[in-house]
Parts: sequence; C-alpha cells; structure tokens
Amino acid sequence: MIINRLKRISAILFVGFCLCLAAQFAGTTPVLAFEKAEGGLTVVAQAATPQNKAEERARKQAERQRKQAERKRKRQEQKRAQQQQRQQQKQAQQEQRRKQAEERKRRRQEQKRAQQRQKQQQQKAAQEQRRQQAEERKRKRQERQRAEQRQKQQQQEAAQAQRRQQVEERKRKRQERQRAEQRQKQQQQEAAQEQRRQQAEERKRKRQERQRAEQRQKQQQQEAAQEQRRQQAEERKRKRQERQRAQQRQKQQQQEAAQEQRRQQAEERKRKRQERQRAEQRQKQQQQEAAQEQRRQQQAEERERRRDQRQRARQEEREQKAADRKRRREERKAREAAGQQQQNNRLQEVRERAQQREERQRRRERLEARERRNLERQERRIQRAEQRRRNRLEREARRDRAQTERLQRRRNELRRQLQNDTRRAERRERRQRRLERQRAWEQRQARRERRARRQDFGFHRRSKVVKRKDDRVIFSALAGAAIGAAATAMFIHHNDDRRFGWRARDFYVEPVGNGWTRTVVRRPDGSRVVTIRDSGGFVVRRYRVFPDQRRVFYFNNQPSWWNDEDLYVDVEPVRVQIPRERYVVEPSYAPVDAIYSAATSGPVGQLNRTYTLNQVLVNARLRDYMPRIDLDTITFASGSAEIPLAQVDKLETIGVAIEQAIKDNPGEVYLIEGHTDAVGTDVANLELSDRRASAVADILTSYFGVPPENLVTQGYGERYLKVNTPVSEQANRRVAIRRITPLLSKSNDEVAFDDDGNEVFSN
Repeated sequence: MIINRLKRISAILFVGFCLCLAAQFAGTTPVLAFEKAEGGLTVVAQAATPQNKAEERARKQAERQRKQAERKRKRQEQKRAQQQQRQQQKQAQQEQRRKQAEERKRRRQEQKRAQQRQKQQQQKAAQEQRRQQAEERKRKRQERQRAEQRQKQQQQEAAQAQRRQQVEERKRKRQERQRAEQRQKQQQQEAAQEQRRQQAEERKRKRQERQRAEQRQKQQQQEAAQEQRRQQAEERKRKRQERQRAQQRQKQQQQEAAQEQRRQQAEERKRKRQERQRAEQRQKQQQQEAAQEQRRQQQAEERERRRDQRQRARQEEREQKAADRKRRREERKAREAAGQQQQNNRLQEVRERAQQREERQRRRERLEARERRNLERQERRIQRAEQRRRNRLEREARRDRAQTERLQRRRNELRRQLQNDTRRAERRERRQRRLERQRAWEQRQARRERRARRQDFGFHRRSKVVKRKDDRVIFSALAGAAIGAAATAMFIHHNDDRRFGWRARDFYVEPVGNGWTRTVVRRPDGSRVVTIRDSGGFVVRRYRVFPDQRRVFYFNNQPSWWNDEDLYVDVEPVRVQIPRERYVVEPSYAPVDAIYSAATSGPVGQLNRTYTLNQVLVNARLRDYMPRIDLDTITFASGSAEIPLAQVDKLETIGVAIEQAIKDNPGEVYLIEGHTDAVGTDVANLELSDRRASAVADILTSYFGVPPENLVTQGYGERYLKVNTPVSEQANRRVAIRRITPLLSKSNDEVAFDDDGNEVFSN
C-alpha cells in the first residue's frame, strides 16, 4: 500500500514538472491544482490570474480546514477503536479467567475422586494383606505388582482423559511457561553453580587455614616437647609437675585456637548468608529483566497489530461521512477527563511505590549500618582478647625463660655431681638394663597370651552367602545363626576402605599374622588411622594415633567380655519421654539448634553397659535408644542411590553440626542408615539401601570435611518402613543418622603397643 502511494505521488510530481516546463516555454506562469478523482489525485494546470489566485487561496484554506477536521476525526476514531479494543481484551481475559477457574475446579474434583478411589483401593489392599500370612513372600510380591499395575492403569486412564480435554491454546501457553521456567531454571542452575564454586573455594581456603593453624599448633607442641626434654632431671615429682603445667598450657592454647576457629566459622557463615542474599537479589533482578524483556516484546507486537488496525481504520474512514461533530466533541471531552483521571491515579501509584522503595532502602541502610557497628564492636573485642592473650603469653614466656635458667644451673650442678660419682652412674646403668630385660620378658609373655586368645568372628561362617558383588557381601539368617533362632533376616557387609583415601598422605595394608590385616591411613597432620580386620574381613577395632602417641579408640568389637554367641542382645523397649520432634529430627522443619542437639545428645533411656559395633548394627531396639536425624531434605529416585548436586547444599547444617561435634570430641562415631521402599526384591533393596548410606557418607566427607573414620554406614533395605505401604513411597526412600558413641565399647585392655605407637602382634 505504501509503495503504491509513493508511485502515485512520484507520477503526480513528474506530470507537474512537465507542465511547468511547458508553461515556461509558452511564456505563462502555470498554477498546479490537485483534484481528488476515483483513482487518486489528478493534476490540473490553470493560468495564474488574480481571480484564480484568490480562489486558490480560498480553496487551500478550505482544504487545510478539511484536513484538520479529518485529522481530528481520525484521532477520535483511533481513540474509540483503542477503547473498544481494550474492552474486548478485558472481556476476553475475564472469559479466559472464568474458563481457567472452571478447568482448575474440575481438575481438583477429578483429582479428589482419583485420590478417593486410590485410597479405597489401598485400604482394600491393606485389609487383604493383613488377612494373609507373612511367610508367603512370593504371593505378596505378586499382589504388590498387581496393585502397582492397577495404580498405573488408573493413572494412565486419568492422563488419557486429561489429554482429551486439552485444547491447543492451553498447550501453547503451557509450552511458553515451560520455556520461561527452563530459562529461569538455567539461570538458577548457573547461580547455584557459581555459589557452589565460591563455597568450594571458601572451604578450600578454610581447610588451608586449618592446616596452617594445625601446623602452628604442631610447631608449638614440638617446641614445648623439646623444652620439656631439656628440663628432664632425676627428680620425678618435679618433672611430673612440669609436664602437667605444659599440658595445661597446651590445652589453653587449643581452647584459644578452637575459640578463634569458631569465631572464624561464625564470620564465614555470616558471609555465606550475605552471599546467598546477594545471589537471590541478582536472581530477582534477572527475573525482572526477563519479565521486562517479555513485556517489551509484547508491547512491540501490540504496536504492530495496532498499526495494522489503524491502517484498516483509515481505509474505512475514507468511505465514511462526517456526522454529528458536537456529540463527538462532548464524548472526546468526557474521555479526556477520564484519561486525565486515570493518569493522575497512575502518577499517584508511582509516587506511592517510589516512597515505599525509598522507605525500604532507608530500612536496609539502617540494618547495614547496625551490622557494621556490630562487626566493628566484635572486631574490637577480638583485638582486645588477642592483646590480652599476647600479654599472657609474654608473661608465661618470661617465666619459662627464668625457670629454664634455674633448671640449667641445676643441671650443671647435677652434672658436676655425676662426674664426681662415676660408681653411682654405673650402678644406675646396670639397674636400668635389668629393668629393660624384665620388661622385654613381660612383653613376650603378654604377646604369647594374646596370641592364644586371638580368634576370628564365627557368626559369618555359620550363615549363607546370598550375593557377593564388588566389596559387598549379603548374608542370610545372620542373627538366627548367632542365637539359634530360625530368623530369615539378611545382613549386608561391605569393606569401607575406599572412603578412607580422603586427605590421605599414605595408605597401605599389611598382614599381622593368622590371616589378620592392619589398614593404616596417614593424615597430613601426622596422625594415623588404624583398622584391624580378621581373616574374614570383619573389623575388629579402629583407633587413631596422634603424633604425640596419644590414642583415640572409636570402637572395639572384641573387648575382654566378648563372646561370639552374644551378637544378639535382649534389651527392653525404649520409652521415649522427650518430645517427638527432638527424638526424630527432620531438617526441613527443625531449627539449627535442634539438629546440633540431636548430633550431640545421649541415650533417651538408661543402659547399664556398652556394646560392640556389630551388636549395635543388628539390634534395632538398641539403636532406638539414640535419637535420629531423618534426612527428609534428600530425595532419592526409585531404584537409585545418586544424590543430585542441587541437594548437596541441604546437608550443610548437618555437616557443620557433625564437624563441630567431632572437633569437640575426636572419638565421636555416627551411624548412617540407608532404607528403601517395599518395591523390589529383598536382596536388591538391601544392596540399594547400603549404597544410599555410602553416598551420604561420601558427601559429608568430600564437601563438609567430616573424617570418614568417624562414620559407619549400614543398609537395612525395606525392614523399617516409615510409611507402612507396599507401593512406592518417597518417604520410605530415606537415610537416617544416629550418634552411637555412648553405645560402643572402647575397651583397650587387651591391646599392647610398642614405643612407636604400633599395636603388637605375636606370630
């Protein structure tokens, strides 16, 4: 249309130019006039006479008035068309909302009916299951499969009915929403990846700082040990006193270092919280920008559509006649007044929103100023505490130097006395040699006695191996073999040496005779984690040896009172007298202090003795004495043990609580239990639950720095369902964590060590 108009205008201009040239050659001054014809505008050449000029001016003035009137009429028509369009859009939106509300209501009713039908079927299936006997496992599996098939058929029928009711418009809208959600998810994933990268870098920095702190502490310990060796003398009582003072100073230093580390962790948590808030703000800004971009696109489309409508309206306007101008003028005034009122209302809303934004900004600035003041006060307190600590260390150093000088003078005097009395020194040497020979003889006798008492666990030889895969072995009737009962429960055993490679400077396995092995893992701080296994691969005991020969026992499966027939123990059912939310803690609802309390709390009932790790693993009543943490924030797919990376951050609270508890007490032991739903075979569910427990342990070690030697994993399959149902249930595919330190026996009376801290075995 525009091209045709341009062509007509160019043709008119060309004809006028030709007429002007012709008139110039003829000696007259032409006057070009344009008349409206059926096919467009035509050019008419007239002579330039005064009468023609007056008529031309009058005609031009009338033409201008007509054009002004035409433009006014077009603007009025455009406004009227826009109002009609807005009304039509509002009516269409209202109709669409009404249809959507009816559709949602109908879907809710259908879902309620489907849920009622499903509940009735589940109740019938449960009643049928109660009437049947528990021994016929094969029949139960068939019934579960039928129930699942019926449920799947119902779901398929409901899905088919829903698909038949869908229309193309809803499908298009759903696709647009999916694209928007995908873009939003991608942005969230990118932000989460960036946040995880920053968290990983921060954890790496924290680990490096901890290593530096440990190295400084180690150097201090070494200097204290060297100073202590220089201060040794014959007076044993004085040496004991000096050793006690050194230990007290070392404990104080450790406490101060722990306090400094807790302060750093608090600052780090605060910084992470601020970073999360900034990430959320960035995400909101991105979402707003995406919404603005979408609105701009919609506005551009709307403008294009309006332009087309205006062109069509212009064509229609040429065919209409002018009528009733007074009524249009009054309508225009009324519309202008309404538009002015709407514009005033919008301006008022904009001012109110601006005032609200300014108020929020002022409130945010006040909060930030308050946080800065708190941080400054905290930094001043830390600096004062650091200054007091430095002053105290300087005073202690001056006292130590004075004491060292006194000891040096005393040593010189003793050295002169020893030089004057050589016979006394020879007598001491002979006495020392006799004592060493006597101690060596006693050690040989003790080794012979321990060698005679050493024996393997026998319960796994009295059970049947159901399946063996990789480093996992499934035994049947393990508890029944131990106590003589006809139990059909199965037990899974796996070698957890794979997890011990975390932060290992050295890792090796060596035989110690009689088929037993010793697995040693050296950490960067110089400590060693030692695991003793019998000839069947079962763990006998596990302990940690620090560089100063200090030992921490995690558990001992063969204490002095141990008997191979005592795998199953008879304890009374626990009586829980604390609130339910403190006994079974769910992180999605529980606060941080409740999770830390569950990670450090003791038994809920009275126990008169301790037990071996194997007894704790196979006795459910014994484990029920300890509160547990159900990881409801971690969801597993059916038949899978993988944890998505997006859910790793949900374990941060639990990882920090366990890490802090282990720092306070290095001998803490936590049991990670894996569970499945009732779908599938018992053997497959038992193996799957054990892999889920191992996956959670790997994440706690890799991402949150929890030492693997403080974690014990065990799978229990479908034996302990949280929701008693034979069908697939998300709540049953879970992992639980318990603190079992108060239940374990850590007796080491039968264990002998040499001067290097290695356990002694006789061949």
